[in-house]
Amino acid sequence: MRCAVLVLLHELKEGGTARSQSIFLIETLAIMQQLCYADADDRSITTVFRMNNAMFLHHLMMKECFPGTPNTISVRRLMGHHLHSLRGHIPIAYRVVAISSTLAENEERQFSTLKRITKSSANYSKPVTYECILRG
Repeated sequence: MRCAVLVLLHELKEGGTARSQSIFLIETLAIMQQLCYADADDRSITTVFRMNNAMFLHHLMMKECFPGTPNTISVRRLMGHHLHSLRGHIPIAYRVVAISSTLAENEERQFSTLKRITKSSANYSKPVTYECILRG
């Protein structure tokens, strides 16, 4: 995902047809991803402040790039829990622990859930896939 965001950002900057607000929105997303996936040794008080500022700027750019009520997605889904977690909780959690280790623990937890589901389900591929989607 990070690579896709960086390639998109590079292409938009080279093309010169995208609005500056859109490019800045993707830049803030790239900065957030860089900080979230950085090693625990790279975390310092400067990166904590940078994380907080990047999250806040991303929130402002989301409001600027997507004004009004969207037609295809609800405002709650676009600006709701996801954006609230990014702006409000990740910078605070980043002060305490590196986000990369939290993400690894989350992935491990989800993988163990999927592993448990496959063990408890039938050996056929369709039921296992449906069970993983529904319960995972």
